[in-house]
Amino acid sequence: VFQSPDQVWQMYQGARNHRPGVTGLALDFPNGRVQHIGIDVLRDPDRWGQTFHPGSGEIAQHRPGTSWDAIATTGACLMITAELWQRAGGFDPDYAKECQDVDLCLAIHRLGASLRILDVGKVVHLENATRPSGEESWPDRRLLMRRWQSYIEARFL
Repeated sequence: VFQSPDQVWQMYQGARNHRPGVTGLALDFPNGRVQHIGIDVLRDPDRWGQTFHPGSGEIAQHRPGTSWDAIATTGACLMITAELWQRAGGFDPDYAKECQDVDLCLAIHRLGASLRILDVGKVVHLENATRPSGEESWPDRRLLMRRWQSYIEARFL
């Protein structure tokens, strides 16, 4: 939920300045806490290479206009050119419920493009609006790791 149409314009401008690549947004939960500021990978031995949302649940502190690199962004709000979307293969229908966005972002990196998260101020993400809250798809997560674990280890760890 954008707070103003200007935020969409800011995202568009950020995406135009960050070509080729993907631009995602910093997103908040409705309670003002961080929902998404990018996706990273865990570096502890028990969960090596698994993806997570750093900072999730912390109090959101916005600095509109700032941006930073990330491994992936949520598919809830991203901008990408049609040409790059096609080259990367778009969202893979083999994923039933989740991980399509991370899979796409890793394909983008493999093509040599980059990914930036942009802060345009408070933008609320109504997470899990299309599925039960807290539901996780372990088959999708296993598929992501089977496909991408060696790439994640080589590129990001």
